[in-house]
Amino acid sequence: MPFAGQRGPGETHLRFFTGSPWAETDIGCVHTSRCAHARGMQVLWKPQIWVHGSWPGALQYGDPGSWAAWWASYRRFLLHHAMLAGWAGAEMLCLGVELDGTLGHTEDWRRLIADVRRLYGGRLVYAANWYGGLEAVPFWAELDAMGIDAYYPLSSEASASPGQLREGARAVVARLGAAATRAGKPLLLTEVGFAARKAAWTAPFEEGGELSEADQAASYRALFEALEGERWLKGVFVWKAFSQEPVADRPDFRFLSRPAEGEVRRFFSRLK
Repeated sequence: MPFAGQRGPGETHLRFFTGSPWAETDIGCVHTSRCAHARGMQVLWKPQIWVHGSWPGALQYGDPGSWAAWWASYRRFLLHHAMLAGWAGAEMLCLGVELDGTLGHTEDWRRLIADVRRLYGGRLVYAANWYGGLEAVPFWAELDAMGIDAYYPLSSEASASPGQLREGARAVVARLGAAATRAGKPLLLTEVGFAARKAAWTAPFEEGGELSEADQAASYRALFEALEGERWLKGVFVWKAFSQEPVADRPDFRFLSRPAEGEVRRFFSRLK
C-alpha cells in the first residue's frame, strides 16, 4: 500500500510518501512483493491517498479547473505505480481506494483505466468504500474484478450471540454476492479486519476501547464461515499484519499471535 498525501480534501496536488525509510518506498514495495511471491502468495498493489484531516471519500472541488488539476496529479501517481506493479510482477493493481467523491467522473476513470492497461498487464480492481460505495461505482465493467474494503458491521448489539453474528455475516455475504452477480464480476475483499476490542463486530472500522481478543476472533469466525464456498469470491486481504513490533495488549487490528490468527489460518487452509 504505497501512499501519496494531500493537505486536505480541497487540495489538488499529491505528494508521494517515499522520502523516509519508514514509508512504503518503491524499492520496499518491490522487495515485499518478491518476498510474498517466494512464499506462494499473490500480490495486490494498492496505491492509496492520505488526506490530512479527512479521508479519500471527501474529495470535492468547486470548479472544473481544480478537478482537472487533481486528476492530472492522481494520474501521475497511479501510472508511476502501474509501472512498478508490473515490474514487481504483482498479480493485481488497485486503481483507487474509497474515492467516493470522484465516482461521478466516469469518463476520467475510463481514460485512466485505458492508460493503466497500456502500462500494466495484470488484473485491475477498484476498492470501494463499504458504506454504499460498492453499489455506486459506475465502471465495474471496465475492470477485471470488483473490490470492497469490507468493514460491514455484523450486528449492532454489543452482546450479540454467536448465532446473531452468523446471521449478520450471512446478510453481509448475501449483499456482496448480489453485487457481484449484478456486475457479472468476481469480487475481492481488498480489506477486511476486526480490531481486538470489545464488540468488534459493531464497528469493524474502529480500533481502541476495551481490549477483547475473544470478540475479535468471534467476528472473524462468523464472517469467514459465511464466506466459505462462495464462487464469486476472488480473494481476501486481511487488515493488518504490522511490519514492526506492535505495542502489546493494544486493542488494534493486529491478528497475529492472537486467537484471531487461528481463524485466519483455518479460513485460508480450507480455500486450498
